[in-house]
Amino acid sequence: MSGPYVKAVLPIKRLRRPFSCRYNTVRPHQGIGDLTPSERFGGKTLPERTKQPPPPESLEEPTYPPRAILRKVSPRGTIGWQRHQVQVGGRWVGATVRVVPVGRLIHVYWWERLIRLLAPDPTVYYIGIKPRKELSATTAVT
Repeated sequence: MSGPYVKAVLPIKRLRRPFSCRYNTVRPHQGIGDLTPSERFGGKTLPERTKQPPPPESLEEPTYPPRAILRKVSPRGTIGWQRHQVQVGGRWVGATVRVVPVGRLIHVYWWERLIRLLAPDPTVYYIGIKPRKELSATTAVT
């Protein structure tokens, strides 16, 4: 194999190698039960990772510091915060979470676990959980 195509593709493959290794062997994926692709599909045995905490409904209510800003997660998986409805996820329905504003950012915790971090858009009422959009090659970054 030779030619301009091979000359263009080989450097890209070399640059992608570290990312692919991390993506397939280190980073867990929600869609496959918090396993890595190599664990799920490769039959590889990797060291034991810490497991996800049990669902909030199976545990007692957490104890938060005095004067903490607390919100109860609605049946839709949202909390109200400064005229916004913020999606935290169906897993947290019924749980009491702590909201910590830091500058323009909002941190949402269950016990000491950070479950949502966002910078709300003041022009939007509902702030859902959306997949991140990739920047296209033509998008200007300022």
